[in-house]
Amino acid sequence: MRVIPSEITSRSVSAAERSVFKALKDIADEKSVALHSVHLPRHQKKRVGEIDFVVIMPDLLLFIEVKGGRVRTEDGNWYYGPRGREEARESPFAQANGGMHEIERLLGARIGDLRNQGVASGYLVITPDVDLDRTTEFEPQQYLGTTAYNGGRGLALGIDRAIRFWLPRNRWAHTPISDTLRRKILDAIRPEFDLVPNLQSRLMHLDAAFERLTAEQLDRLDELESMPRLVWTGGAGTGKTFLAAEAARRKSATGTVLFTCASRTLATHLSLDLADQKVTVLPFHRLDEVRDRHFDHLIVDEAQDLMTFAELDELDNLLSDGLTAGRWLFMLDQNNQVLKTDSFDPEARDYLFSLGSVYGPMKRNCRNTEQIVSQVRT
Repeated sequence: MRVIPSEITSRSVSAAERSVFKALKDIADEKSVALHSVHLPRHQKKRVGEIDFVVIMPDLLLFIEVKGGRVRTEDGNWYYGPRGREEARESPFAQANGGMHEIERLLGARIGDLRNQGVASGYLVITPDVDLDRTTEFEPQQYLGTTAYNGGRGLALGIDRAIRFWLPRNRWAHTPISDTLRRKILDAIRPEFDLVPNLQSRLMHLDAAFERLTAEQLDRLDELESMPRLVWTGGAGTGKTFLAAEAARRKSATGTVLFTCASRTLATHLSLDLADQKVTVLPFHRLDEVRDRHFDHLIVDEAQDLMTFAELDELDNLLSDGLTAGRWLFMLDQNNQVLKTDSFDPEARDYLFSLGSVYGPMKRNCRNTEQIVSQVRT
């Protein structure tokens, strides 16, 4: 099953969510898409809400709530977390139900009432580490405990059981949901709720500042999993550096990452932004500091300033399996050689392009918007 984002870091989510994340990816289902950590900034009962996973399937829109570690109740309150000390007034079933209805409301405002379009919905609560005692609050088909979950091996069966449980309870259901409608649901949720901290917010530690990724940018990030060698091209302001930083975060979950560029100032800025990640950030002129190492992933920003065979050879020596078979991402604006205008070798560019998949030019300008250009022109 396709999961968005395609990778997550160990620091960003709990071990329980990482387990479900992997189990979803292991399910042999090419038609369904799961979105991780869907935020609800306008939840009616909370200032900020979140659904752990939203799974868009041909038969059902399934909302998954994951509770890892210890789970206990006392005096009507629920407690979660490693030691069962994180208090919540609602049960996980009430949380899942509330999130489900809030998403339905928000989607209805954007793409039309889901019931009128025959879309069935339901939820599933998963506690990968414990088994909850049966209560009147849930039916067995709405829950997957540690025994049935079985380290993720029982997730596919649990989802099938949930589908069979929920479909008869959605009398308006028309299955399968059309590909067009499922695409509308995905497009409505992803740009609205899949938020990534921008560079400025991380640099200034302003947790409240977030940037929405455009659909084009998200598609590029999703390519990381299936394409080991990528070149993204685009002009100034199309978000190449922003995407490169987010790509580095995601790749750090699966191995060592080297992030380099020709600009010392940009490298300093990115080293601060990626300080909490397992990413080595160095300007190109300092790569001799790691010449005895080999990295699993290489990310090069403003690659047009490093586009000679000599510089590509140096990068090749630092990457496991080299440029021909290794895993890398180059961000390139071939019309803008800022640092070394006389060192851009078209033959080196063509050689690099022959080794990987090339996308571009990216069309969405995130910095030089129409409004900004109009003001400058005025």
